[in-house]
Amino acid sequence: MPRSAIRVLLVDDDPDDHDLLRRLLAKVEGARYQLDCVFTYEEGRQAVQRCEHDVYLIDYRLGEHDGIELIREVAREGCRAPTLLMTARGSYDADLEAMEAQVTDYLDKQRLDPVLLERAIRYAMRQKEVEQALQDARDSLEARVAERTAELTEAQRLKDQFMATLGHELRSPLAAIGNGVHLLRHHGAGQAAVLRTCDMLERQLDQVTRLVSGLQEAARLQSGMLHIRKERVDLSPLVTQGVEACRALIEEHRHQLSLSLPAEPLWVDADADRLVQVLCNLLENAALYTNPGGRISVAADRDEDSVLMRVRDTGIGIAPEARVGLFQLFTRTPEAQGRSQKGMGIGLALARGLVEMHEGSVEVYSDGPGHGSEFVVRLPQAAAHPS
Repeated sequence: MPRSAIRVLLVDDDPDDHDLLRRLLAKVEGARYQLDCVFTYEEGRQAVQRCEHDVYLIDYRLGEHDGIELIREVAREGCRAPTLLMTARGSYDADLEAMEAQVTDYLDKQRLDPVLLERAIRYAMRQKEVEQALQDARDSLEARVAERTAELTEAQRLKDQFMATLGHELRSPLAAIGNGVHLLRHHGAGQAAVLRTCDMLERQLDQVTRLVSGLQEAARLQSGMLHIRKERVDLSPLVTQGVEACRALIEEHRHQLSLSLPAEPLWVDADADRLVQVLCNLLENAALYTNPGGRISVAADRDEDSVLMRVRDTGIGIAPEARVGLFQLFTRTPEAQGRSQKGMGIGLALARGLVEMHEGSVEVYSDGPGHGSEFVVRLPQAAAHPS
């Protein structure tokens, strides 16, 4: 039998019909058909459910049953095979009944010839292909709708979480600012108290300013309005600059800080200020989510055609399932949500966005909650700076 043979199953209790079908198919040019036969309703039902054939020719009369009944039964059980109903009784009622049962085509045995039979088989197979394509498209659309619905649900959850966190983050500094103003206005504080209050107001104002600045940067990143200006720079001095910018925060949390830089330059084509911002975001994240007295290490080195910047801490760590969405805007891990200093879930998203604008990547590694974490920034290495 040729590999391209079309498999046809005839469900008919009349041997004469079997002989007729064999003769008609034998006259079709190319002998591309394999005809199998079953003789009872039950055999036909089982055979159609197995879906081992390309087309099913089913006689209208099958003993005490009829072919339309068989087609309806297998359809109820989830089988959608291409079926051709054959009958010797041509009538409007039979045609209507066949259409209601969603029969693919209706053949009058009295008028059957090789051309008509082949045309009907080809039509049935084509209909199956079209139905399968439609089903695949429907399944794909449903999958996309489900995926999009999940994304929107997650976005709504993150927005609600963000709004709650924003209220908390703003409430504390605003309350402190309000208390300071009240103290200055109503209690006639001395010079020393005034200076202490002004220092406190300045710190709280700086906190609110940084929060608003972070929100503005996030909005610009999301809208594609954040831009960088690249030039050939050595990464090592930028790492030192970022460490110094965050040293006060690190010392405030009494962390031990170590810095490792190579003797040779690490040339990259980058926006220097933005790379310092990336490192500061990673260091702030490490400082906030490492218990007082922890260790933070910063290193830069070369890996083949890339330049690496690493920030490792002994902090709260990250669960494997939390690493996937860690860099999404306003996302915080369950471990981070339990901290008194929770952050807004902006810093890591900004860091990743800025690194990707430099055609680089950020990866995070952790052995799980309580085991610290390491963030690795990978940037394309540039040729040595022209002398």
